[in-house]
Amino acid sequence: MFLNPEKIINELDIITPGMAVADFGSGSGYFTIPLSYKVGDSGSVYAIDILEDRLKLIENKVKSKNLSNINTILANLEVLGGTNLDNDSLGAVMLANILFQSNKKIDIIKEAKRVLISKGYLIIIDWLNNNSVLVPKGVEIDKKQIIEMAKNSGFNLFKEFAVDPYHFGIIFTK
Repeated sequence: MFLNPEKIINELDIITPGMAVADFGSGSGYFTIPLSYKVGDSGSVYAIDILEDRLKLIENKVKSKNLSNINTILANLEVLGGTNLDNDSLGAVMLANILFQSNKKIDIIKEAKRVLISKGYLIIIDWLNNNSVLVPKGVEIDKKQIIEMAKNSGFNLFKEFAVDPYHFGIIFTK
């Protein structure tokens, strides 16, 4: 009924084998693990979160699934340079259900821009503001506002995509 990360990642043809990608606000690896499979052994995934215990859960999953292409990074995404990733180093950054949690959305978007290569992809998935009783109150965000923030940060709208009845999906290019 809610997000299906495997299905979403498999349908994103912009994520390809060998790519370097980041899962900003990775939590316990909901999108990290499917990203790992999609980029394959020749690619790399950076799982980035501010909560150390969430990253430990990912590290345990990495061991149990024998994955070698995931690196965890403890970082504050609301600080420019907070990820300690190199400028222009990633092909894609995923922001799944994290912008609604922050009062510094623009700072997170700017950090994503910093680490993306030219023509790199920013993928945003977040809660729709559709007054559904299934969407927790206070988590929905204005999709138009997010589009404007990304455009004002130097991103170009690439496309919107269907996620589920409760979330929106948008892809931007740097």
